[in-house]
Amino acid sequence: MTLGEKGAMLRSASACCALIAAIVAALFSPATASAAVRAGWSWTHLAEATSPSPRFWESLAYDPTDQGVILFGGENDSPRPTDTWLWRPSGWVQLHPPASPPGRDLAAMAYDPATAQLVLFSGEGCTGYCNDTWIWSDGTWTEAHPANSPSPRDGAVMAYDPHTRQLVMFGGNTPACGVNTSGCADTWVWDGANWSLVDTNGPRVGEGAGVAYDVWTRELVLYGGNNVHDTSTWGWTGSRWLLLNTSGPCGASEGAMAVDIFGEPVWFEGLGCYPEGTPQRTFAWTGSKWTPLRTGTVSPDYRWGSALAFDPPARRDVLFGGNSILEGDVGDTWTLSWSWHA
Repeated sequence: MTLGEKGAMLRSASACCALIAAIVAALFSPATASAAVRAGWSWTHLAEATSPSPRFWESLAYDPTDQGVILFGGENDSPRPTDTWLWRPSGWVQLHPPASPPGRDLAAMAYDPATAQLVLFSGEGCTGYCNDTWIWSDGTWTEAHPANSPSPRDGAVMAYDPHTRQLVMFGGNTPACGVNTSGCADTWVWDGANWSLVDTNGPRVGEGAGVAYDVWTRELVLYGGNNVHDTSTWGWTGSRWLLLNTSGPCGASEGAMAVDIFGEPVWFEGLGCYPEGTPQRTFAWTGSKWTPLRTGTVSPDYRWGSALAFDPPARRDVLFGGNSILEGDVGDTWTLSWSWHA
């Protein structure tokens, strides 16, 4: 093959890739995705042969190294569990790391692609509130010892911001900034070895909020919390939080939030929305407002304190656990998926 022929082939391949990219962009533009998320969704209850024990306020995040969703800790009305689990479409597998963080609930956990670390921070259980940082890697937990750390707290939220290439941690409850009254307003970023404070004037949402990255608006979206059942939605610009909308699904705390297959944040309602036993609703953030998803007649029953994470290879969100007055702690697994033919 001559150089001219090779060049023509490369130009043809490049044009083909550009065409495919254009088609994908057209199919999944913000407007199209916003319309699509209203239908085609379904919750599926998985009958797992083995799974973590019933609990709530556990930490859940996708780890690309393990190619699955990692679960740690939680609360189950007994000594807080210190077990680590891995979920893949084939089911749950308990892992047995040689070292683990102390048991805790309401810890913040997220994967940081910039440092290839699954990071766990804070929670309640370290003879009170924690402010230790742990890294999950190579089948074990390793405690980091940063020079600077946020104050001890529980209920903080954490997510990676691809736009700024930073792992962002925000808020929570701590005695220093108000427990179950106002909450913390500070925002920190993790560089792989140390925490840095970048803002102190965030919204005071308390605990029970959720955060996820919106690929369309290129910002972290924050919703929920137990501060006076606020329905405000906030966006992280990389240096501060901006109010995006004052009307939300329900002024609820202890909901569950993750990104969906369209790259939009999804919110599964939590405590305070409906009478006990009522099926809860699921919403997607469509760039400027929350839109209810049509998930059919099957849905997780009333609960709060569940954990939700998106599994990219499985193309679905995974929900585990929670608590309700009717059932107590629950240990079931659900998946949220979308289909053209649903």
